[in-house]
Amino acid sequence: MSILDHSEMLRDKPRMIAYKKAIESTVKQGDVVCDLGAGSGIMGFLALKAGAKHVYAIEQSEVIEQARKLAIVNGFKECHTAIKGFSTKVELPEKVDLIIVENLTTLGAGAEEMELSDIADACERYLKPGGKIIPEQVDHLVVPVNDEANWNKFVGNFSSDFCGVDFSSIRKIASLKAYKTRSNAGGYLCRPESWLKVDHMDASTHVNSNNFKGHEVRFKIEQEQICHGLAAWFDAQLIEGVSLKNSPDQAETHWQNFYFPVEKPFRVLVEDELVVELGLRSVGREIDFFWNIEHLRDGKKVGHYGSAGFAAQTLEADDLARMSGQFVPLKSEKDACLEAFLPFIDGKRNALEIAKLARQNSPGLWDNFEKAVVDLIELWHKRPLKAENK
Repeated sequence: MSILDHSEMLRDKPRMIAYKKAIESTVKQGDVVCDLGAGSGIMGFLALKAGAKHVYAIEQSEVIEQARKLAIVNGFKECHTAIKGFSTKVELPEKVDLIIVENLTTLGAGAEEMELSDIADACERYLKPGGKIIPEQVDHLVVPVNDEANWNKFVGNFSSDFCGVDFSSIRKIASLKAYKTRSNAGGYLCRPESWLKVDHMDASTHVNSNNFKGHEVRFKIEQEQICHGLAAWFDAQLIEGVSLKNSPDQAETHWQNFYFPVEKPFRVLVEDELVVELGLRSVGREIDFFWNIEHLRDGKKVGHYGSAGFAAQTLEADDLARMSGQFVPLKSEKDACLEAFLPFIDGKRNALEIAKLARQNSPGLWDNFEKAVVDLIELWHKRPLKAENK
């Protein structure tokens, strides 16, 4: 990730104003601060401007080099230490008074960003007794919504044809995907509820990012309406009295909020209940969202909606096996050719000599010398073949 990838976050006024206020209200003159997952370094720089004596900025990506340069440009060279690496493998020379972390994603804390266990580790190893962390807590909220505009945009759009071509069969697939958008703030069918609370200082509230799941939530419908799915967001308490939200009824942020659709909108009546479960899991390198909505009327089930997981519903078995590592690698013909060539690549022989020796050593691979040469050249173009250092 480059420094340019951080521009949207830096331009996000609600984000920056809330963090700046929280930092200025927390940092005391002479404090030592850890900027965990520092990125551009902005949070650490705000801490220095607020009176911190020194900031240790830890970041695993290459953007930390730009943070290092920004520290010099802004006159923080002597009081800002940029460290490239994973925090779990980094030792600091001293304990800190405050940890600042911005691990928030559209869904909430630790969902797709830094592992909550990594934050717990940093709190345990880096913080002085009585030290603090920003944010303190992150609440994850969800609510059933009447949101015809987003449903039409993402799902209903596939109910019509495109230039005379019928795409309606795609609607099912479209309804299995989670969307980052701006939900209808006036479309809440009842009061939003928390499905997960995370306290960064309390490891018992942390969940596994590979199976990010909270408790089941029950909603009592307050108005007869059409339900088009769920809206979800976070409410982060940076410090007491300073919060940051990406809810639809607040100023828009770069996170927006999540919309989890249903394939077919359904009518709910006053006093109906909706039992909701949602979360995400890792499937290989992919993030797989899941959500379930059980519709109850007078205690009886009248409908069930949602997605067991976008990837699980739309990928072939071979794709899932590859993503999860549950597959059996097989050698191809080209792999056998490569193995035949490698013993003779010594940094001295040319391609013709190597092909000749390989064919002599493995006569069953090539019908003639010319094919061996062609395969060697093709393999070299795909992957430069170099002699081992001896």
